[in-house]
Amino acid sequence: MNADVSEVAYVENTTSAEQMIVRGLGLPSSGVHIITDDFHFPGSEALYKGLERRGVSITRIKPRDGKIIPEDIKKAMRPDTKLIAISLVSMLSGFEHDIKAVCDIAHEHGALVYADIIQAAGSLPIDVKKSGLDFAACSTYKWLMGDFGIGFVYTSKNAQSILKRPGYGSMGFSGAGETNEQNDDGFPKNAAGLFTLGTRSYSGISILKESLPYILDIGVGNIHAHSRIMTDMLKEELPKIGYKLRTPLDSNGPLVVAWKDNARETLTPALNSENIQISTYSDRIRISPSVFNDTNDIEKLLTVLKKAA
Repeated sequence: MNADVSEVAYVENTTSAEQMIVRGLGLPSSGVHIITDDFHFPGSEALYKGLERRGVSITRIKPRDGKIIPEDIKKAMRPDTKLIAISLVSMLSGFEHDIKAVCDIAHEHGALVYADIIQAAGSLPIDVKKSGLDFAACSTYKWLMGDFGIGFVYTSKNAQSILKRPGYGSMGFSGAGETNEQNDDGFPKNAAGLFTLGTRSYSGISILKESLPYILDIGVGNIHAHSRIMTDMLKEELPKIGYKLRTPLDSNGPLVVAWKDNARETLTPALNSENIQISTYSDRIRISPSVFNDTNDIEKLLTVLKKAA
């Protein structure tokens, strides 16, 4: 992602990273404004509702034609806006933010940007320097092909100078070898010194020692190009068999979401009978083709979906 080692630390999961970032910014605090949107991770909404109850002003941007428009974010900016919190690629819809545009708007107004990148890291090229991201986080059990219980947080060097350490633990000293500089508490002045608390999932790290070189050997750009063949095919064919797309046609993310009433109830038996695994919900389906899939898999899936429509 074009991040320096000193800007990345292990965390338990995406949610814990987002909450530590919020605490590190001194929240909750009255007189502070946060912008998020309706496509952000649903679990994060509990966080922002909790901050709202404690005096933080929250603006939630509504989508227009299936997209969050940067101009709407710009209009929502206020002098007291401190943070914009979004998902780079939404698990709800597959919408992909123009992250550089969002960061440019935020920085022009003195605010910071956090992105949940769990639906992008490992499958979509990301450059934290070019985009201007201040914070990002992801668990590793999705496109990084890891396991539950281990994830990453990114904090730019500039953002590190603003953030206050949100917790204390002996493992925070483990990043001392990356820098000789320490803060007043003796923790290294880097992401590990800010975010690391207790022991981590070493079994999860062992898996990453296999999966990350595998991903880098293939190349994230090649993984993305491979998945685009299949996601483009889905976007073209799903409407033809009665599924209304929720994912914008021009989104580059590695997943496609379509509306389907009672999807879990009506589709699961047919999918299971053909040994096909996709995400089904009460009102939609989410299809996430990976490196081990090809267009034959997509054709098989479309056949099953057509029969069950």
